[in-house]
Amino acid sequence: MKISQNLERVGDSAVTIARRAIDLNTEQQLKAYIDLPRMATMALEMLRDAISAFIAREPEKARAVIRRDTEVDNLNRQLHRELSSFMVERPANITRCLNLMVISKCLERIADHATNIAEDVVYLYEAVDIRHSGQKTLEDKDPGS
Repeated sequence: MKISQNLERVGDSAVTIARRAIDLNTEQQLKAYIDLPRMATMALEMLRDAISAFIAREPEKARAVIRRDTEVDNLNRQLHRELSSFMVERPANITRCLNLMVISKCLERIADHATNIAEDVVYLYEAVDIRHSGQKTLEDKDPGS
């Protein structure tokens, strides 16, 4: 049931992305979009792998998903910095940049939901709550626990 809550939130984020994309399609593109498609690919792969880990009962695969979240977080921060500078340089771009920032944040949240699912998978199959324990990676896991 906890996994279904995260999937519902992913759906909410997808709706937000779609609405912002419709708005963005009415305007000229700011620059070549490289980071957003990369973030989308990463977030969707994380989500697919987290669900796959649940179905296949593979907590090791879930731990690999968790490690990848930092990369998506870093891309989100980088994109926000870049878009902020675009807004300062040219205020006419503010609406477009804000739409892109919202999309970026939604993609980052999708990756977070995938991470939550992966953490639930580890808990389900190993009976270890790694959410706040620092045991997010397989290497950190104490084999005696």
